[in-house]
Amino acid sequence: MIDAVGEGVDSSRIGQDVLAMTRFGGYSSAVCAPAGAVVPRPAGMSAQIGAAIPVNYLTAWMMLRVMGRVEAGDRVMIHSAAGGVGLASIDLCRAAGAEMWGSASPGKHAFIQERGVQHPLDSRADQWPDQKVDLILDAIGGASWGRGLDQLRAGGRLVCFGLSSGSSGDRPSKWAQLQAAMAIPWLRTTPVALINNNQGVLGVNMGHLWDEGDRVTAWLATLLTWWEDGRIKPHVHAAVPFAEAAEAHRILHRRENIGKVVLVP
Repeated sequence: MIDAVGEGVDSSRIGQDVLAMTRFGGYSSAVCAPAGAVVPRPAGMSAQIGAAIPVNYLTAWMMLRVMGRVEAGDRVMIHSAAGGVGLASIDLCRAAGAEMWGSASPGKHAFIQERGVQHPLDSRADQWPDQKVDLILDAIGGASWGRGLDQLRAGGRLVCFGLSSGSSGDRPSKWAQLQAAMAIPWLRTTPVALINNNQGVLGVNMGHLWDEGDRVTAWLATLLTWWEDGRIKPHVHAAVPFAEAAEAHRILHRRENIGKVVLVP
């Protein structure tokens, strides 16, 4: 809810339920955001569901609609398919009519199948599709990116949006980060190699799109319309109080969640 507005902003917006992206500093009961980056929260949408949309669904939108250009009939592999970005990606792929392979632990397979994944893969057994695919969404990085390049057919795109293989245990590990960096297929992602293999490697980081605010806000407005139409269904795994933020990070780090983990005052 808007508590106050700055100079030049319509004061009638005070009291309005809204959504907004923040440039860090989001672990707070009150934040300041540019007026143009703040959009009304639709009637009937709870604050928790609203919080599950911006980062997750905008990341999926950037990967699939803006860069990956997913189309009906495309074969798509989604790593961490039961996570917040994974479920958002499933929604967008389903809307496009794509065929999906979703990687997750076996206990999450029934859920992602209900959401639209036709081919669940066991992430613990390092399962991959039994055929070449058009698009791979991969936040694991390291050796997984090399395996992904092997899995692409001509015209395929590998979308990289994280490097979770550089994290080991509950604390930062420089050794794990070094191992992940050494496993990145650097030579296979040069322009010449990509030309010869008819492949694309794309990178997505929503945190570096602050100069594209108008575009991002327009995507968010579209996503909210899709929520009203029932085309996307954000899922909140847990709402964790601010005072227990460490527990929220533990849930994410150990991959216990299905969908979004939200912090609440």
